[in-house]
Amino acid sequence: MKETLWRVFAVIVSRPCVAAWIIRRAQRTPYQHITSADGQERYMGRWWLFEG
Repeated sequence: MKETLWRVFAVIVSRPCVAAWIIRRAQRTPYQHITSADGQERYMGRWWLFEG
């Protein structure tokens, strides 16, 4: 039963319109982005979906 619920949840959140909404929502709350060793180049942007 638990696995079925997670599968349904995964199907819903993997739909392009839902995934795009989740990404847009998370980008409103930036987190410390990951940069290169010398700090000159950002190679991974990170965001919070839920603020703590």
